[in-house]
Amino acid sequence: MDIKVYVCHHKPWALIKNDVFEPIQVGRDIANNVLPGMIGDNTGDNISYKNKEWCELTALYWIWKNTSHDYVGLMHYRRYVSFNPDIHYDQNINGIEFEDIEKNAWTYEGCETLLSDYPILTSPIYNIHPCGIPKEIQSSYDHYCSEHYKKDLDLMLLVIKEKFPNYYIDALRSIYSTECFFGNIAIMRRDFFDKYCEFLFSVLEEVEKKVDISNYDTYQKRIFGFLAERLTNIFIETIKSKNKKIKIRHSPMVYVGDKEISFNSDFLIK
Repeated sequence: MDIKVYVCHHKPWALIKNDVFEPIQVGRDIANNVLPGMIGDNTGDNISYKNKEWCELTALYWIWKNTSHDYVGLMHYRRYVSFNPDIHYDQNINGIEFEDIEKNAWTYEGCETLLSDYPILTSPIYNIHPCGIPKEIQSSYDHYCSEHYKKDLDLMLLVIKEKFPNYYIDALRSIYSTECFFGNIAIMRRDFFDKYCEFLFSVLEEVEKKVDISNYDTYQKRIFGFLAERLTNIFIETIKSKNKKIKIRHSPMVYVGDKEISFNSDFLIK
């Protein structure tokens, strides 16, 4: 089984590079510096130059267009998911040590064992609420509208209705749910991954044609990354509703703090 998990980096940070994990620098085409020890998203068919607006999706696009792994996925330099099926809680770690690799089964064997049971794996599902106010539960729709621009989310839903009508009911179910997973973090069997990317990029490219972000600030210009989080949840909701036998795992998150220790196959780099 050919498995690869690409971990998005845009700054120096602790990293894992082994048989499963492949660090990738996002936005390398427009970056001031090339990060050592990793590939970039600016080779082959790519949209690296769009990174300021498309965030980690420039890596996702590169993976889709330039790889052929049996199972493939995306994580972030500060946000991994655990492959240990016996861990059911989120973790905070400072850097990445050998014991973290072992504890979370971040090896080929650990990943293969999990994916043999689950063709789709995502980050954990959380209740949605305003930052710092966990008792004020919101729908995904209301949360987006409170943090970003409502008109952009409405446009995205309209595009889904017009271009992907088979997804629309599931899109509404997902967007008005009070639970979701964040970060566009997922690993999928290749057939699901290709369908996911076709759906996500088709919708976002249509939104891009119709939305004007010229007056948005730097944060809000990351619109396509924000919308993609909703699209990723919509895709998974559609898979669940149309493929009742498909097993999907939502794994606990591991948040990686700033300590410049990296794991590279069989030795540590300090």
